[in-house]
Amino acid sequence: MRRSSDGLKIAFICDDLMTGGWTSLVALALELKKRSHNIYFYTLFGKGSNADILLQNGIDIECLELSKINFPLKLFDLSFKLKKKDFDIVHTNLNYSDILGLSSANFAKVPLKISHIHSIKNTFPLWSNPARRKI
Repeated sequence: MRRSSDGLKIAFICDDLMTGGWTSLVALALELKKRSHNIYFYTLFGKGSNADILLQNGIDIECLELSKINFPLKLFDLSFKLKKKDFDIVHTNLNYSDILGLSSANFAKVPLKISHIHSIKNTFPLWSNPARRKI
């Protein structure tokens, strides 16, 4: 990891910026940017109507436009992007971004991975927990 004076490169990977605690993610990202860290957002399905808050504060957002058909391609595409930008931390949020983000971060050899899945009910498929432990 980089020295703290250089700031860390942090990638947030989320489904979109409309659901799943996006207000908390945006508040965290803005605070980290104030502390001289380099923040990037990758969304899986769309930026959403709340992306303007990040864009106005100089935080880049890239939509991967994930679908059932292009999942394997996007897995390697995101891995390449994470490796190329040499991220120190990847933070994932929600089920799909967690699976794609953690897998890509492992392929890219990102040193620190943070995973959050927030839900009021258990809606994950049976394979989800063992698969996530392997990732």
